[in-house]
Amino acid sequence: MRPAISPVSVRLAVDIGGTFTDVVLEKMAQENRFEQYDIFIEKPEPLVPRTLRVTVPERTDARGGVRMALDEKSVDALAETLKQKKIESVAIGFLRSYANPAHEKRTAEILAIRLQDVRFSLSSEVCPEVREYERFSTTCANAYVQPLMARYLESLKTRLQQAGFNCPILLMTSGGGLTTLETAVRLPIAWSNRTRRAA
Repeated sequence: MRPAISPVSVRLAVDIGGTFTDVVLEKMAQENRFEQYDIFIEKPEPLVPRTLRVTVPERTDARGGVRMALDEKSVDALAETLKQKKIESVAIGFLRSYANPAHEKRTAEILAIRLQDVRFSLSSEVCPEVREYERFSTTCANAYVQPLMARYLESLKTRLQQAGFNCPILLMTSGGGLTTLETAVRLPIAWSNRTRRAA
């Protein structure tokens, strides 16, 4: 999607469980080489700078069992920091949320009370898979384009209604399936890339 690679001004933060702030760094990704023999290759900068990556104490094991309860006071304190930085969108990714998304959902609930105009992307919804780099980076991309796509799609809905189209609005995914406008607003990355996520 064009918004994901354009220099638009979306203030994005990522909320990570534990101390894994570097997991969204491209330098920490898999050892895939785009240009194997180019020793001067420069990888793109991460969508979320390190100064906007924050952590909260929590831990869930690989089976979904809670080893450390979510520190809700830390989450609540984080809301004021995000408000001061004028964040538009927050990506929330905890280490094993694919097995148990409860901590991610609770974090979003707490932050949403204080940050009513901010959009939230949860890794357990965007890409509920094992391997944190893929899951977190996809969630960050979703959070990055979400405010832009939401404004566009909600404007489209308003204009269609004004033109007399009061039927449900369905959008075609890149895989040929259909999804609702509401799902596309919430999961724009899934809408464009993963039919099974947007269904």
